[in-house]
Amino acid sequence: ETKPAVLYVGSWDTCGITERILRSSTRQSCSGDDQTIISLSDFLNYWIYLYEAIHFHLYKLSIELGEMAYLDEVCDLTNLTLRQFSPNFVRNVMKPWLRITQSFYPETTRRIYVLNPPAIVS
Repeated sequence: ETKPAVLYVGSWDTCGITERILRSSTRQSCSGDDQTIISLSDFLNYWIYLYEAIHFHLYKLSIELGEMAYLDEVCDLTNLTLRQFSPNFVRNVMKPWLRITQSFYPETTRRIYVLNPPAIVS
């Protein structure tokens, strides 16, 4: 029997991520701090790298098992609020990110388990 692999990506500061990506086009910090500025391209390339590594692992596991291996995702939505889905985040980060995952990695996930969904989701 195979054991699950767990990839913990931590909590998401969607407002912070969006601000850093949007600032990358101007290379300015609104607050004068020296927080890391990341381009949308770098953000997406990080996730492409992660998906490719997962695909490679699933491919090797499929050959080893003699059957298709899939990914079961567990999403813990503790403390998720609508504020995290600002129009800037949805338009400038989430939309291009989902476009990549749906276009190139649709067969990766078999099941998605949602833990602690907020009332608006459940």
